[in-house]
This record gives sequence, structure tokens and C-alpha cells, in this order.
Amino acid sequence: ARDVLVAFARENGIKIIFADPQHSTRESSVVAGEIDGMVVVLDPLSPGTLQNLEDAASHIARSYHNTSPGEPP
Repeated sequence: ARDVLVAFARENGIKIIFADPQHSTRESSVVAGEIDGMVVVLDPLSPGTLQNLEDAASHIARSYHNTSPGEPP
């Protein structure tokens, strides 16, 4: 299954793997390494709902532009 995921990511230029801190990011990190990408942790349970949603939206927007965290999308 991981081979299919890695192939799909490569074929579609995906470089960011989203994960949540409630689960292990070990597999996400392995996939990210295989596609020369990175893991971005989004925490749907963090306090501060509005800020959390803004942060998540920003990370997702950057994923479409392949920019790093801290850079504008």
C-alpha cells in the first residue's frame, strides 16, 4: 500500500504529507522521505479553534504552491 501511495505522490508532485499529533508520524515521515517531501502536523484538537483553522488553511494553501512553512503561499 505504501508503494502505491508513494507512486501517486510522485506522479502528482505531492511534497507535503499532512499528519496529526494524535497518531504516530513515523509512517508519514517514511513516505515524505521517499518523495523528497516533508510532514506538516495539523492538530484538529488544539485550543484556539479560529487560529488553528487559519494555520491549517495556510499549510494547505502552501501545499498547492510547494512553499515551506513560514513563506507566503
